Amino acid sequence: MNRLACGAAKPALILAFAVAAASAAADPIAAARAVSEAPPALGIEDCVELALAASGQAASAAAKAGAAASRLGYARSQYVPSLAFSGSYSHSSEIEAGTISVGPQTITLPESKRDAWLFRLTLQQPVFTGFRIEGGVAQARYALEAARAEERRASAAARTSAEKAWWALYLAGRSADVVEESAAAQRAHVSEALARVEGGTGLAVELLSARMREADLDALAGEARSALALARARLNMLIGLPWDAPTRIAEPPEPSLDGAPGSPSALFAKAKAARPELAAAAARVSMQRAAAATARSPLLPSVFITGSYTLADPNPKAFPQRSGFESLWDIGLLVSIDVGKIPAALAQSAEADYGIREAALGLDQLEDSVELEIVSACLELSERSGRLAAAESSVELAEAALKSQVDRWTAGLALESAVADAENDLLRAKLERTRSRVSWELARIALRDALGE
Repeated sequence: MNRLACGAAKPALILAFAVAAASAAADPIAAARAVSEAPPALGIEDCVELALAASGQAASAAAKAGAAASRLGYARSQYVPSLAFSGSYSHSSEIEAGTISVGPQTITLPESKRDAWLFRLTLQQPVFTGFRIEGGVAQARYALEAARAEERRASAAARTSAEKAWWALYLAGRSADVVEESAAAQRAHVSEALARVEGGTGLAVELLSARMREADLDALAGEARSALALARARLNMLIGLPWDAPTRIAEPPEPSLDGAPGSPSALFAKAKAARPELAAAAARVSMQRAAAATARSPLLPSVFITGSYTLADPNPKAFPQRSGFESLWDIGLLVSIDVGKIPAALAQSAEADYGIREAALGLDQLEDSVELEIVSACLELSERSGRLAAAESSVELAEAALKSQVDRWTAGLALESAVADAENDLLRAKLERTRSRVSWELARIALRDALGE
């Protein structure tokens, strides 16, 4: 919603969103539903903002990225030394004192203490774990990169869906307007033909022909209204509004048919750094390499620095035992290797190597697919630009042809059917211009998505 607050939307839209500002932070979808009560004209970016807030797929991807960040934090915690505290108390049964003979003399040893207290603080710091910790941290870091790339991809998919739905509603609305305009004009022709027949200056066949064209246009208008309602429902569902909300869209700016987008090779180099799918695939390759390092860690010994501090009563190392708490400490070096895990480590290492190969091949295939997608998008945009320019010219020619036929019909040099045919030609030209405009906009969106912008 920051884009709206910064003035990118019309004042009416800002006011509509201000109604739900109190709950927008906690529930952006509820704020979107408030718009349906007094819907302003939504621009394409406004619908994108609402779609991103309402997208379950984008929210799910964000949750997965958060979980991956937590796993990275856990992996890094393996560097932290293990510090444990323990305490114990025991009460033993009475044990008869033992004796020891020293030459002819027998010495009676003191009785064992029946109550024993022990408090111990132990420390274990990993120094070298066969690159197990380093591999785990790298694996978690690349997994986070992949999850964040997937989050960007989900947001881009939500944006694209909203834009396509917005343009679909624009196409349905403009088409309905053109058909309704033609139907209204045809109804006027029917009235004129009826008046001429009643006045004795017109033919009944002309009235019948006019009414047939009126019926056809009325049927076409009904289809256009149904298409408009369906397109509006689809957009509403995407942006978190009730399906039957009376959503209106703003008029887009006039298209600017600029030059060619550029060389596909140069665009592909740009896309390699921007496409979230490629970033996620590259991160998975690195993640597999880190997993291979982790799998090989049991083949190397682990080294730990150990230490402990003990407070005990009686001192377990003192002989004979004596009353009172005494402190003891020790520090040492622990080196270990589990020989029994070596066969399993070798198998897991081989599996990880195959995983690296599979991920690398997947990245290569995805790069080829992206390159073909860019080439296709460039060619399609170029073709759609030419079609849109031709459609604009066709509308101008159809308008000129209609004006000429109306002038000829007024002068009595043309039949009314010729005027009707010219009007039908203009109707088709306007519908084709609208379709060409939307096709051109969708081609631009496809190229943008192919480039990862």
